[in-house]
Amino acid sequence: MAATVAAMVAVVACLGAPRGAAVADRVASAAEGDGETAHAVAMSSLDAGGSSADVDAAADGQGTTDAGDDDLAAAREAYAKATPQASGTCYECHANEDLLRASLSDKDDDASKYLVDESFVTSTHGMLGCTYCHGGHSDETDARAAMAGMNATPTADGGQAVCGRCHQGVVDTFKTSLHFNTTGIKNAWDARLAPSEEALGTDLSAQYYHHDGYDGACIDCHATCGECHVRSAKDAIDPDAGLTRGHDFVDLTDNADITYTCLSCHAGSIAGCFTDYDVHGPSGANMNCMDCHNIGEIHGDGTSYQTMSHSGAITTECTDCHDASSLSGEWHSDTHLAKNECWACHTSTYRTCTSCHGWAAETRGDVPIEMSEQCFLGYDAADGKITTLAKAPVDEGMLGDVSDLALDDDLLNAGSTWYPAFTHGVIVPQPDQDFCDRCHGAGTALLDEDDLQYPDWEKGQVVGSLPEVCASDYGGQAAS
Repeated sequence: MAATVAAMVAVVACLGAPRGAAVADRVASAAEGDGETAHAVAMSSLDAGGSSADVDAAADGQGTTDAGDDDLAAAREAYAKATPQASGTCYECHANEDLLRASLSDKDDDASKYLVDESFVTSTHGMLGCTYCHGGHSDETDARAAMAGMNATPTADGGQAVCGRCHQGVVDTFKTSLHFNTTGIKNAWDARLAPSEEALGTDLSAQYYHHDGYDGACIDCHATCGECHVRSAKDAIDPDAGLTRGHDFVDLTDNADITYTCLSCHAGSIAGCFTDYDVHGPSGANMNCMDCHNIGEIHGDGTSYQTMSHSGAITTECTDCHDASSLSGEWHSDTHLAKNECWACHTSTYRTCTSCHGWAAETRGDVPIEMSEQCFLGYDAADGKITTLAKAPVDEGMLGDVSDLALDDDLLNAGSTWYPAFTHGVIVPQPDQDFCDRCHGAGTALLDEDDLQYPDWEKGQVVGSLPEVCASDYGGQAAS
């Protein structure tokens, strides 16, 4: 405890004399009776602010007497570096798999999911101490007493209570992020199920979309701060996923982290396409998600978007890197560029929603191991371009994973079940006849009348027959 007090005193000294000296005395005095009180005193003192230069000096064990502009972020970082003992008995247990296993009420549970690595304890966040975010009592030796009042998911509110202490700007925009509020999915849900709700006199959204707990809660599939940066989010493949890297905070710029963060939720079309086929992914340029996507798309930009598509929520474009001057060949004719999304041609086969749910699975909810050999092309109603389409798993049993409620198919006929989708399977196409025939001639990838579930809504997405072309006329390989 003495080392912790000395570290606290060094940090608060950055606040300047005589105020810094007075605060240091308060910390030392409080620590004599209660370590947690000392922690609170030091933290409240840092809230008053100190110059970044002073804070850095204090973190290095040096003192200055010049109080400057407020720099709370730097002050907190210095304080975090100065309090390595704050984890107490939390770490003693969470670093030992045998102790964890013995303390679990469910003996079949995997204790390794809750192991905390030493690297976290010495990290910036770890040095704040476990109770800073989770509550509980790090000075208790009994597991139940230590966890009394503990919050296992302290960022469930979008980080308002915990992350906002240091990252208020991020938290303010994150509450508008579709990752957190799932407004896009909620609006699609409401549009599809509103006729059923009216007929049944039941609020299906309250029962299943916002249901408490993972089983039956659509909203639980989407992300809190912790489910991206600390643990793998619960998903259909691994609903019991645990800590990502021993509680280390990941920043999503390391390719290895992407598997446990982005792909733990986006495990449908994106996981297989991007990791196995995409020229930008591990099999090609070895880029990660954040090499294309920007932080505003993930954390939100302060605007409350109602949907992801054509709303401004996603601003990443192929032309961010590939402008017109980089394109060549007859394939990139003005006609093709004006009437097709880039990925209508530059796409591998891919999974759609129904590859896991419904039509393409013998049992709803099955997750296929191999990529489904399919590609569907049709019109995007919003801009009239030919694009890749995903099929939504809409039918009477669409709530079968969470209830035994059977819906009326006639009431589900409230919109198209084919949605424009960027599948993250960007390829360099082979300019052969089979490729041309995906749209032209046989039109093997074009949506047709037999693919329509609700024709009144979907027939406008059907492209129809396009003229036959010979690949060799455009420098490609003719049919053998």
